[in-house]
Amino acid sequence: IQRNFLWGGLSNRSKTCWVKWDDICRPKNEAGLGIRDLRLVNTSLLAKWRWKILSHEEEEVWKQIVKARYGSDVIGNRCLGAADIPRSTSNWWRDICNLEGESSWFSSAVGKKVGRGDSTSFWNEIWIGDQSLRQRFPRLFGISLQKQEVIQNLGSLTEGRWQWELLWRRDRFQWEEDQYREFVDVIAPFAPVDNHDRWLWLGDGIQGFTVKSA
Repeated sequence: IQRNFLWGGLSNRSKTCWVKWDDICRPKNEAGLGIRDLRLVNTSLLAKWRWKILSHEEEEVWKQIVKARYGSDVIGNRCLGAADIPRSTSNWWRDICNLEGESSWFSSAVGKKVGRGDSTSFWNEIWIGDQSLRQRFPRLFGISLQKQEVIQNLGSLTEGRWQWELLWRRDRFQWEEDQYREFVDVIAPFAPVDNHDRWLWLGDGIQGFTVKSA
């Protein structure tokens, strides 16, 4: 509709498009007309819903419906995808889950700031370094008895110091010890603070998520 109006005005006749639509959508200071790309705007507005779904704190009615319809594990899940789309679903939910396609741009633009460790998966989320512990130490993950636990449940404070309480289904082999020592060094600096875990929008760390920054 925008393209037809730009080149054809109020007439119903098809007119030639002399400039690529991508160039039309460029900012004026880049020799474009500053017209918004509605596909990008729509994607950014869908991303706003994804951002809200990450939060555990706001128990709004629509979020309770989402949990009842699609499962409580979708709340706080950074990486929604095809596996989270049941056969019978709304177009809205399908678009939410297909937001990233194959690029994972949204997942890369959010990070976790760990407080108490009450909503962050120890093994499956990126909370220390640039990989999840599951990806970085797959052998140790394979023998863990706490694969789905949050950080808070894997240790306790003893005389003001955090002590890990990790459980394994078997003793480690000798050749796994070097990896285990590296693993211990990686998680050793963790110390809980008296705040809930929260998500950070890395696109604009000051304001948090905005449609414009997305």
